[in-house]
Amino acid sequence: MSDACTSSIVSLIPMVTGSISCIGSVIIIALILRSQSGLSSAYHRIIFGLSVSDIIHSLALGLVSIPMPKGTPNAWKALGNLTTCDLQGFFYMFGAMAAPAYNCSLSFYYMYKIKFKTSEEDMRKYKEPFLHGIPILLALICAIIPLSLGSFNPSVSWCWIQSYPFKCHEDPEVVCERGNKFDPYLLRWLVQGGPYVILFILICAAMSISYVEFRYEERRASAYRAESSVRMEFTAHRKFLRRAFQYVIAVLLTLVFPLISNPLDMYHTNVVPIEFLTYTFYPLQGLFNLLVYVSGCVSTLRERNTNLPLCQAIIDVFTGSKKFRSAQESSSLAVDSHDGSISINDTSSVNNSSGMADPGQRTDLTGISSCPTCTIFENDSQLPSDSTISLFLESAK
Repeated sequence: MSDACTSSIVSLIPMVTGSISCIGSVIIIALILRSQSGLSSAYHRIIFGLSVSDIIHSLALGLVSIPMPKGTPNAWKALGNLTTCDLQGFFYMFGAMAAPAYNCSLSFYYMYKIKFKTSEEDMRKYKEPFLHGIPILLALICAIIPLSLGSFNPSVSWCWIQSYPFKCHEDPEVVCERGNKFDPYLLRWLVQGGPYVILFILICAAMSISYVEFRYEERRASAYRAESSVRMEFTAHRKFLRRAFQYVIAVLLTLVFPLISNPLDMYHTNVVPIEFLTYTFYPLQGLFNLLVYVSGCVSTLRERNTNLPLCQAIIDVFTGSKKFRSAQESSSLAVDSHDGSISINDTSSVNNSSGMADPGQRTDLTGISSCPTCTIFENDSQLPSDSTISLFLESAK
């Protein structure tokens, strides 16, 4: 296969997958803005930042070789110049670092909720500024350094960290015009590969802490396993943790192949299947995030409408049907935005020794981990009705 043909193929793949990812992130933003809580929850704000970062990244990748200078050898449709190449490289690098950094913030968000029971108010005041500020600052630093060194130049399929002319730093007979102030391969690892590894370690650490905490609470509540309410509660917690791991899998699917292909490229070893897998999966994080986000919405809808077919539930989520809005509004378990406080509103007579509330009284059980039968609510509007509580208590007897 000729170099020109190979370049055309590897350019078309990220153009298609990048466009798909961009559409997926746009849909997530639309679903968030149209939801009942909008941007009022920390979870939605982090997912919003993640989606915006992915849109920037996907658009830069989707342009492939078009911003490269005219006349670039083996480049498909090179129509730009060095300035447009710098712009593509900057926005590519910004999105490439901001998106996984936001994934790391999302993992820490789940850790704060599961391990430390951080309230929404404390999350907004004390934690969230760092969960947004660090990804943006990291992305700016990693994008500005190569830009200042003139290292954003034509690469295989888009403008990235490379010497100009292409790989001139490896040929002593070719005079480099730019990009040779710092070894391109080493710079890639300093501003992208190395941070990816660190972010991956932080994500694994945060999720491990969350999982260990979940298992610890489950063991402490083993005495309550006979009650149906306990099974309901831990089923909800399990779904909560499963969602967190799904987002981790989404980011790993996009990063695993680049982390394999970049060292191979450094040692001039090109494995064609790895290259194609990189160009296919690397731009697709927006699609993977959409699948995770929508699966949670569909799960909520079908829990409230047990006979609803899967296909119809998916349609209701995307169209924002009244049924889906009603499920969002009346859902008794606010998994994504609970504030760590545990409340129960009961109108029936219950024995206080059982750990439940007095008749007609709302009891605040914030921080009491020995009450696994209680349900977590974001605000009073999400509390179940009196009839629902009566049935709940009857089934727990």
